[in-house]
Amino acid sequence: MASIKIILRVNKPNKESKLPLCIQIIKDRKKSVIHLGHYLDPNEWDSVKQKVKKSHPNHHALNILLLKKLTEANNKFLEIETQKSSATAKAIQRTIKTKGNSRFFGQADIYLSGLKQSGKYNRYSADKPRINRFKEFLEGEEISFQDITVPLLNKFKAYLKGLGINAVGRTDTYYLIY
Repeated sequence: MASIKIILRVNKPNKESKLPLCIQIIKDRKKSVIHLGHYLDPNEWDSVKQKVKKSHPNHHALNILLLKKLTEANNKFLEIETQKSSATAKAIQRTIKTKGNSRFFGQADIYLSGLKQSGKYNRYSADKPRINRFKEFLEGEEISFQDITVPLLNKFKAYLKGLGINAVGRTDTYYLIY
């Protein structure tokens, strides 16, 4: 069984001498840490209760965020444990941690480079403009996969029709970006 808790990492202060809040995962005596992106003064953290003290101006919002992150981490851990009989602390960290390439355009770049490396140039030349049109539609903003919804795809379809591009070649809207 793994131990997952929120800690204030005391050996990694930033330039302002504040310490990072982290989720610590210990499994089979091996430790893994996920930084949450928030920094506190040491006197603003209650290590026993694993909460931000009331002396911090945003203590209530931070405590809600920490509880949410801890719950997500525990849920991911339970999901991994049910799928595999054993998982390492690093494997748990990798599934919990949101990576930069979990964004749509990061994955699209990986997909396009994979097509190019495998010599699928026809598919590459067909899919690259689709991805570029979607990027134009979003005005260059990065988007996560969970933000790609059916209403967004319908707006994208209308955008393509407004440009004079026939997007009805396929019946499913999903194909417009893939």
